[in-house]
Amino acid sequence: MTESYRLAARALDAHGFVLLIGEPAAGKTTVASLLAMASADKWGARVVKAPSAKEMVAHWNPNESSQFFWVDDAFGVTQHESNLVSGWNRVLPEIRAMINRGSKIVMTSRDYIYKQARQKLKESAFPLFQESQTVVNVHDLTADERAQILYNHIKLGQQPQEFRERIKEFLEEVANHPRFIPEIASTPRMSTSPSAWPLLEFCRRTFARRSCHSQRIAL
Repeated sequence: MTESYRLAARALDAHGFVLLIGEPAAGKTTVASLLAMASADKWGARVVKAPSAKEMVAHWNPNESSQFFWVDDAFGVTQHESNLVSGWNRVLPEIRAMINRGSKIVMTSRDYIYKQARQKLKESAFPLFQESQTVVNVHDLTADERAQILYNHIKLGQQPQEFRERIKEFLEEVANHPRFIPEIASTPRMSTSPSAWPLLEFCRRTFARRSCHSQRIAL
């Protein structure tokens, strides 16, 4: 488990709420799904994945204490959508009541969309939207966590052994790349043999060019 997951789990335990933010494909949905499974196992929670704030509240049962609600892209899928933000503002009293009665709520948002949404969210009515303990950036991975993610997907993938041996020399640099995101390890190129070889050639060409460029600078 990553530190982002552990922070999110602690936020749910302490506050009943967590907002997962990050770049596209940074792993927000992955963390949310793990939290949902953990809640079902730990509390026997009924898991509801809702498309909007209105739908989430509509599925809430006030007489059922153990409920887990999950809303992906809460403020817009690819861009900020003011109608979705307004929808959250309208149900903030209900959200407070849901949490007070024991429900757990997980929301996800791309980081740049969240920054825009914050300008219109009524944070004074729901301070958890701005608290550092309940807003978790899932892209904050350590070097060891990046390496472990790559290792797990290579180990559990379907690539031929020859490919695994030849890709090994590139994995450390891939994991340490500043633009590394967890989903790079779960794309078809990393998990299925027919398309794995183009990835190897891509790594070879990319890092070879980088090496040549570094040598020219050194000269």
